[in-house]
Amino acid sequence: MPPTIRGPADGFVLRLVRNHPPAETNRPAKRMPTALRLPRRFVEAIEERRFVMRFARKAAPFALVLAFLFIAVSSRAGEVSFPLKAEKDSPAGSGTAALADNKIRIQGEGLRPNGVYTVWFVNMKPNKHEAGAGTAPYMFRTDGQGTGSYESPLSESPFGKWSTIMVVRHPTGDPRDMKNMAPALSAGIPGKQ
Repeated sequence: MPPTIRGPADGFVLRLVRNHPPAETNRPAKRMPTALRLPRRFVEAIEERRFVMRFARKAAPFALVLAFLFIAVSSRAGEVSFPLKAEKDSPAGSGTAALADNKIRIQGEGLRPNGVYTVWFVNMKPNKHEAGAGTAPYMFRTDGQGTGSYESPLSESPFGKWSTIMVVRHPTGDPRDMKNMAPALSAGIPGKQ
């Protein structure tokens, strides 16, 4: 028997019928909606929200990549990058130097394959004076195509103290051999921006 609800003192009874045809007729029961139909504007708003959520799910990884790139670029904000020009030993050589107050990075190409190179800060005036750039032995080795890189922390800022940066090749393969060096790349150190 279906559940019933008894009313106040006047004695009426309400029976809840669950989509069953009345017993006294042979007519089929009317279909009762299980959920109310929402107005069109609500349906459109829901669909728009679903579209936005799908887009947000796809855009989230892209946003993370952009955030990472922004952080990577901003971490090099105090860095000054400039080209290195070829010297007699490596006429096809080229490279880039990047200096910050506490770091040096060198990228070189077109150098002698499998060569040993060291990096130096140099002043020519009033007297020639040089010091290794970074931590000893200030060296890097090129690969079979003549490409190499050097990265090192600096104990002090080179800006205003040194006028030139030089990359020299050691034909003997010994970075401590200061008598046999050949200039490969060089550039004047620009002022800090």
